[in-house]
Amino acid sequence: MTDNDIKEPLYGCLYVAVGTETQTANLLETVCPELQVYAVKKIKHRQTNGVRTYETEVLLPGYLIFTCPPDFFINRFYLFRNVRRILRYKNDEWQLKGDDLAFAKWVVGMNGEIGLSQAVREGTMIRIVSGPLKDCEGQIIKVDKHRRNCLVTLGFDNQLLKTWLAFDWLEPKEQGFQSQMKED
Repeated sequence: MTDNDIKEPLYGCLYVAVGTETQTANLLETVCPELQVYAVKKIKHRQTNGVRTYETEVLLPGYLIFTCPPDFFINRFYLFRNVRRILRYKNDEWQLKGDDLAFAKWVVGMNGEIGLSQAVREGTMIRIVSGPLKDCEGQIIKVDKHRRNCLVTLGFDNQLLKTWLAFDWLEPKEQGFQSQMKED
């Protein structure tokens, strides 16, 4: 086999029974090991009795992003009880393209989980220095500095989804960032 024989995976999206995203993704990967299936999740802050913790929640209820080899028989998905449909474009194509493909590759690059970003304070502004929000800087609508969340717009399936994504503050020295501000 040569490098020319290696084919890029195809990206697609399934609509599944809401609430079964993780279970269905795991089942599909077990039965069809040639697939990579992701229930898109995000990590968020939770504060209970003054204690800050993190929890994971499904970002796109009912949706699974998947990659498969070009020779995968796509209708095989209908053998699974929780799969409701394969999302398709008007021309009946199921392979993601354009912004949908870019979003899917972004999700796959994070292994299906939109984790925490890191930010530093620069005067009255914040700067995202790493994590998923770094890729979304142009789409950040609002920043809640106290709760450490950013409201972002994500485009997928010809829709704009607004969601809060979490970030953590880094001390300037943690990123090798030298503040120009004088400390009182």
